[in-house]
Amino acid sequence: MGFRASSEKKYTGNIIALEDSIVCTIKYDELEKMAEQYPDFQKNLLTAMSQRLNTQDVTILNATAKERVIAFLLQTFTRIYKPQANALNALKGVFQLSMSRDEIGAYLGLNAETISRMLTELTEENLIKTSGKHVELINQEALYTKIDIPMPQ
Repeated sequence: MGFRASSEKKYTGNIIALEDSIVCTIKYDELEKMAEQYPDFQKNLLTAMSQRLNTQDVTILNATAKERVIAFLLQTFTRIYKPQANALNALKGVFQLSMSRDEIGAYLGLNAETISRMLTELTEENLIKTSGKHVELINQEALYTKIDIPMPQ
């Protein structure tokens, strides 16, 4: 459910799946053992944590509405859809939003009209294409540049 549990060694929150999901639970002690036994796993875990924190910083710390929307789109694609896109290659940068404009707005602290306006601006800048909940990230590198985060490799 996230990296917040690492300091308390448990996560006391709840989660709601927005689409069909598979849940894998790992006890914290087992995670620590895996990190010790497999240095590459530990490196990948720390990299994922760092990237997640960097993206969240943009969403939380005095970001503009556009920066929040960009961070949300990149985060959504990376966390949920990028593994599928890599597997199928033809889907690179293409995904379906599971949340409505209202839900995205509530998540980002913006209203639905602002979300729609930011998506339109990003479309006009030729950075994304949208059709309903269908999104294509046309220029991921430029999107990462706009939020001042290096593009993951």
